[in-house]
Amino acid sequence: KNCLSAILHRVSRIVCAANSGTAAGEAGFAPSWRHIRRYDMIAIDFGNLCFNVAVSEQNISAVVAPKSVYSSLDDFIAAALLFLDSDERFCSDWTELYKNRTNLPASEEDLAWMKSRLEEMNQRVIVLHEPVIRAVNLIPPKWNDLSLGLETDSEYILYLWGTSA
Repeated sequence: KNCLSAILHRVSRIVCAANSGTAAGEAGFAPSWRHIRRYDMIAIDFGNLCFNVAVSEQNISAVVAPKSVYSSLDDFIAAALLFLDSDERFCSDWTELYKNRTNLPASEEDLAWMKSRLEEMNQRVIVLHEPVIRAVNLIPPKWNDLSLGLETDSEYILYLWGTSA
């Protein structure tokens, strides 16, 4: 499976319904990945309700794009931040927040930590991606912020984790 298929595992019915003009759950609704596979970039905000608890101060957002659309991980990250800024539901000022990004190599510890955050959502959302070829921290990790850009064989992924605790 590619990363997009895995990330959209739980929301595929909604995305397919939007593409087909049919509401999810309507009679005759047939999920199809045909439309989804022609994407340039998809952003998902998992919100603070995805950590298997009723309320959480944590939040994870993910942006995914095929490598064929962008010339490099850095080009993807710049485009992903602009993409997030384009819709008020994803807050705003992402490009301003990360204007001084360093894209320093991420450690195995950073990757393991993000994986553990993603696994905390396992009762509501399943996230799976291809093995990571390259990983960078957009800015040095802080106690309340981890922002990773990942490169796999076929996709670029941006994970943004934050907490208000």
